[in-house]
Amino acid sequence: MGNVLHIRIRGFVALLFCLSILIFFFAARSTVAQTEKASISGRITDQSDAVVPDAEVELKNTDTGIATLTKANDQGVYVFPSLPPGNYVMNVRKQGFRTVSVMDVKLYVQDNVSRNFVMQIGSSIESITVTAESGAGLVNPTGSELGTVITQEAIHELPLIDLCINNATS
Repeated sequence: MGNVLHIRIRGFVALLFCLSILIFFFAARSTVAQTEKASISGRITDQSDAVVPDAEVELKNTDTGIATLTKANDQGVYVFPSLPPGNYVMNVRKQGFRTVSVMDVKLYVQDNVSRNFVMQIGSSIESITVTAESGAGLVNPTGSELGTVITQEAIHELPLIDLCINNATS
């Protein structure tokens, strides 16, 4: 009788151990999936709403000076899937079209920004410069998430609560 009880207890402990390993594995996996990276994507068309394939899109981080290039596919779609948060300048170029530049593009943690471009026919020496407004064009058409970024200054301005043990008991 003692051996049967001992075997059942060992089996129960082994089952608990296996369950705890599975829980740990899935919990660790879900935390790895979270990232601070942001993304920008969009579609490039001309004035008649025809797609502009193979347009070159340059994204330059003005904080670091690092530039990233991509090309629009045959549907005119471009994607920058994994970008660090920061301040950027975007340039879109295609032979036979004016260069379009967007200044002051701000990316925050986990932003998924959609920014479409309409190219105008002309010399690539001519350019159109747009200054991005805060929040303008930063719509996530693929989800309904709502988020915000809390700056370091805002955290420093939070009021502190004086939690003195003598005051808490009286």
